[in-house]
Amino acid sequence: MATVAAVAIVASVPTVAAAGVDTPTAEISSSDCPALDNLSAHGRFVAYGDSFWVYDDCADGHSAQLQVDIEPFGASGHFDWKFTTSNGDGSYKKVQFDLHEGTAVTVRVCISEGSVAVACGRWETGMA
Repeated sequence: MATVAAVAIVASVPTVAAAGVDTPTAEISSSDCPALDNLSAHGRFVAYGDSFWVYDDCADGHSAQLQVDIEPFGASGHFDWKFTTSNGDGSYKKVQFDLHEGTAVTVRVCISEGSVAVACGRWETGMA
């Protein structure tokens, strides 16, 4: 009669933090930009690298602004940061932070006159 031995091998595998979630692209439209289906500016949060991007898509004389709110979220109308690109059509701005994993992030894009937003799109949510 043969004897069967069972051996269990247990490997130690380091745990990896869950990947964050990019926000959907936030957009704002303006009738000043008919050639671009009225797209005036867009922006987003990219979880890999905790990067915030804002793009000016139209030569309409306005700046593009990304407003950012990090949890805990402020009252309506309040946000933590804003980033503006005022170098004209085709310009963009990228800003990076080191956010805690699992932190909720909301962004919205606006067209602005200098640092004052004159029209904004809807808030989009992601996670660092």
